[in-house]
Amino acid sequence: MADDVIADAGAETAVDDALASAPDAGQPNDAAPSAPPQAPAEPQDALSGADGLGAAQAKPADAAAEPPGHDYSGLALSKDSPLDKAALGSMREFAAEQGMTPETAQQFLTYQEQLKKAYDDEFHTAASVALKETMADAELGGESWPTTQRDMVKGLQHFDPIVTQYLRQTKLINQKAVVAGLARIGRMSREPGKPAPTGNDAAAPSSVQGKLADYQTKYPGSWRDMARADGLGEYLPPEKATT
Repeated sequence: MADDVIADAGAETAVDDALASAPDAGQPNDAAPSAPPQAPAEPQDALSGADGLGAAQAKPADAAAEPPGHDYSGLALSKDSPLDKAALGSMREFAAEQGMTPETAQQFLTYQEQLKKAYDDEFHTAASVALKETMADAELGGESWPTTQRDMVKGLQHFDPIVTQYLRQTKLINQKAVVAGLARIGRMSREPGKPAPTGNDAAAPSSVQGKLADYQTKYPGSWRDMARADGLGEYLPPEKATT
């Protein structure tokens, strides 16, 4: 027991000596208070501070070395590719910039073709649906469709040809609102009372006949003027000569 007590006493003495020799041991802490912690910086984007981002973006030790060159002359479009040769050239440039292998570049090019084809299919389907809806319209389609088309052509003559090209390329020409607007312009550009180009257009469609009858009922003294203002002048019957 005496050895244990002495051993403990010696240990305590060693601790006391260590504390005594420590800087500022036993002295009050007169140092200035530490600065308050700063608020964390606001993130710059959704990846700011993400775990592993630094490691993922770190460049290898030999990043300065030029990547090995690849031959992309073998890249090719499929037989019925929706892409053109310009897209093929751009793909070769992009692959070279990214250091892709020719195999990876070809896979990437094939994927682009698939995306473009899917987009084209959806685009043409939507355009077809719009055209069917327009041709089924009570006033524009049916028996009136040939007249509507001729009026549209007449209306487009008031615009630069590039407008026609744009409307056809984008398929906006199939939209009911566009068809109705162009046809209306075409009708209004005709001379008042001038008959339609063919005998099929001489008789007003049932929808137009209903409008003319409504004008006659509501405006007996000026119904012809109202019809002309609405672009229906070509459907007016000849006026009776006064004696």
